[in-house]
Amino acid sequence: MDDQAPAEQNDEQPDAGLPPPDAAKPIDPPTASPATAQQLTEVEEQMSGFEKSTLRWAKTAVLMSGLAAVFVCAQWWEMHQGGADTHDLAVSAGKQADRMEDFADRMKDQADRTKDLADRMKEQADRTKDLANQAKIQASETKVAADAAKSAAKTADKSLHISERAYIVVGLPIIDTTTKYITLPIVNTGHIPSGKVVGIVHEITIDGVDPTAGQVRVKATESHWKHYELVSVPTTGQIMNFNVQVPALNADNLNGGHQQIVVVGVISYGDGFSDDAAQQWPFCEGSAMLPQSKNLQWAICDPDMYLPEAIKEDHYPSNEYPN
Repeated sequence: MDDQAPAEQNDEQPDAGLPPPDAAKPIDPPTASPATAQQLTEVEEQMSGFEKSTLRWAKTAVLMSGLAAVFVCAQWWEMHQGGADTHDLAVSAGKQADRMEDFADRMKDQADRTKDLADRMKEQADRTKDLANQAKIQASETKVAADAAKSAAKTADKSLHISERAYIVVGLPIIDTTTKYITLPIVNTGHIPSGKVVGIVHEITIDGVDPTAGQVRVKATESHWKHYELVSVPTTGQIMNFNVQVPALNADNLNGGHQQIVVVGVISYGDGFSDDAAQQWPFCEGSAMLPQSKNLQWAICDPDMYLPEAIKEDHYPSNEYPN
């Protein structure tokens, strides 16, 4: 009760002393000033932990929203620019494709022309091959003809050599019992003069021969060898000679048939053709007494049998008999 009385007194006092509300209200009230940092701080201190956490997340959400907006704007701008570049690239690619198509068409035309050229070259190669085969056949035929002509020429040349060349032979020996020399005639029976003539002559004298005993071998009494040379032997019928000395000759024994003389050797000569090798003429002549006529004759003997015996006796090629 005591508490309510003063209150009633307080309520009655303003009614008596204050002017009416409309009379006390100013015409232009002052603008409310913003809250200061201190006031904000006081407000934050009065806020609970949950309210503070909520405020921080709200600030973070606002910041993230701003960053997202910036990122979206930048992405949109890049896509816008990229779209323009892609369009330009598409246009350029289209133009490049057109140029490549034109280039491909030109390359195809070039390939077609190259193929045509290759076909023509193949045809030309085939014709060249045919010509080469014909030339090869012609060459083979020509070679056959040439070989035949060459063979004929060789045959003709050989025939010429055989028919025209010089032929040197030894004629019948002539013995001189006084001078004790045997003359060996050297005769050219060919058609052209010979070249150089070289003769190796072996002489064998055999004593104690029994003319009635037939072919009985008797040891040689004397033997020697000597070489002879002639520049050429003509074909005019002129006879060249090798004069062979017989130092052990005994006329009585020889004419009585008790002595035998053998001349054996080889004559080497040029046949008149410079390209030909030297020709050889082996010879062997032996004296013999004919039983019925008692005449001394010369008979042809075998050089293959007597020449080795003569070389063994006179020691050829050493000890050549002096002039």
